[in-house]
Amino acid sequence: MSAVTHQPVEDQHAIALEIRRNRPDLSKLSNEELVARARTMQPHLVAMFEQHAWASLGASFGPGGILAIAEEHGRAEDGVRMIGAVGNVDSANIATQLWDLSRIVRSDASLTKLFDESFGKGTINSETAQAMMSKIAGTKFATALQTFMIDHGSRAPNEWDPAASSYESKPVLAFIQIDRLRYQDDSADPHKAHERNAAERERLYNEFMELLSGDPETSGAFAASYASSGVWQATRERCKSNNIAAIHEVRVCFDEIGRRMVAAGYLAATEQIYMLVEAEIEQYLSDPASFKGVLAERFVDHQALAQLDPPYIIGMDVPPLSQWKRRDNSAAEMVKVGDVLKGVACSAGEYTGTARIILDPFDPSGLEAGDILVTLNTDPSWTPLFLASGAVVVNLGAVGSHASIVSRELGIPCVASVADATKKIPDGANITVNGSTGTITINSL
Repeated sequence: MSAVTHQPVEDQHAIALEIRRNRPDLSKLSNEELVARARTMQPHLVAMFEQHAWASLGASFGPGGILAIAEEHGRAEDGVRMIGAVGNVDSANIATQLWDLSRIVRSDASLTKLFDESFGKGTINSETAQAMMSKIAGTKFATALQTFMIDHGSRAPNEWDPAASSYESKPVLAFIQIDRLRYQDDSADPHKAHERNAAERERLYNEFMELLSGDPETSGAFAASYASSGVWQATRERCKSNNIAAIHEVRVCFDEIGRRMVAAGYLAATEQIYMLVEAEIEQYLSDPASFKGVLAERFVDHQALAQLDPPYIIGMDVPPLSQWKRRDNSAAEMVKVGDVLKGVACSAGEYTGTARIILDPFDPSGLEAGDILVTLNTDPSWTPLFLASGAVVVNLGAVGSHASIVSRELGIPCVASVADATKKIPDGANITVNGSTGTITINSL
């Protein structure tokens, strides 16, 4: 364990920022130049992922020590509180900046009218988002949105995949999430929540140090765990940000090529460019017409594979695809009133509200302010929806996973590893989420 900033990750963060800020006008580069630029990211990706492995490991020791000592003293809930509100967590900052943008909308009558009209029929598409971009040009909101795109435009659902749509490649995602946040009153302010939770974290730490004062060995381990927890949780999230920033620079290059090929009639959709393997790129650029059929076929196969639920295969034989379950066919027994589901306590607190099953951050239209977000798993592009929610429940994850870290930073209850929660809990059910005990109680259906 260490309480010292891990400098390699900070150095790589500076590199990632420099790469983004010095990005050339991609529209003026040839296809060959775009490929060459994308390939310059490969050494960065190798180095950054090497650090990510260490950062993820480092982020587990401190919280583990705190939780073990707190549980030993019958105060597991306080243990969860002490591993939150560490501050300077990149993935939580996504929500904070979008929250600030939502406050600009709430305080501006013309912006409120624009959002009301644009979202009058529900969620919006990319064309509507582009029209909104034109109407906000030159405003304070536009300046703040541009800052957000520089800082976090690389983040995306399934963001390790260059083919995924990011905030920058599909600004509609930012508008959708700002629209959800603008309905929250100021009681959900993440800045104030962090201040409250950080003060509580420090108070509990001092209380535990007093409690452990007669046991130098345990108090020393506790102090080291506390210091390490704060540094390494933030480091882990920053390290991931660095990786995703480099991946995004690959994404924007191939998105540009894809758009050109669609315009020239060689692709039916921009996303089909990602059906190439690297060894085919030069041949494709010299003769794109010869790949049109094969890329379209691969794209259909890729979409079909996405509908399958991969089985557990570690140490086992991989069954043929014909034996994999389809995601839309897998079922789970629905809960009954009074049932209590158990998961991992990841962010302390208790909250009762309406469960909303949200599977796509591009379509959270069913989520109203104060509802409980129930989903499969989350990455940073989901973060702003946490602020629109009273609590978070996820099928997958643990204390050190993204949903857990961000929930603690934002000060909302979170329970992870609730198996098949999105299938067992019906949309609209009234439930109580206890992020201190890791339970979800079904109150009514």
